[in-house]
Amino acid sequence: MAVQLEWLRAEAASLGLALSEEDLASIRDALEKTRAGLAAVRPDLPQWDDPAVGFLPLATDPASS
Repeated sequence: MAVQLEWLRAEAASLGLALSEEDLASIRDALEKTRAGLAAVRPDLPQWDDPAVGFLPLATDPASS
């Protein structure tokens, strides 16, 4: 999924950032390079699907109820 300059432009405007078209293109290129790098180091294999990490509820002591 490519990063759209329109989306970057809207995000910059909402944050009050005055970025040039060259700035936006540089940000887009850096994001796409980062995404590609992350995809390359994380294999698309079922055993790499990390389970969600959660916490077990506190054990309740029936005698204290």
